[in-house]
Amino acid sequence: MPIAAGPLLFATRVTPTLAWRGTLLAAIGMLVAGALLGARRKHDRWSGAFLLGCYVAAYLGVFAPGR
Repeated sequence: MPIAAGPLLFATRVTPTLAWRGTLLAAIGMLVAGALLGARRKHDRWSGAFLLGCYVAAYLGVFAPGR
């Protein structure tokens, strides 16, 4: 859920740390996806699974319990 629509449905605090993590992970994700797709010159099941795994890892990195 994007930050803009999230507070309408689920009230939550967006701290500066959370915003910084999200920005940094978005930039890293863009670089990883661009490098992968640029180097392979195709988007197939392997690259889809890899990028989906990166998404899950990034989500856990941002919203990990105890952070």
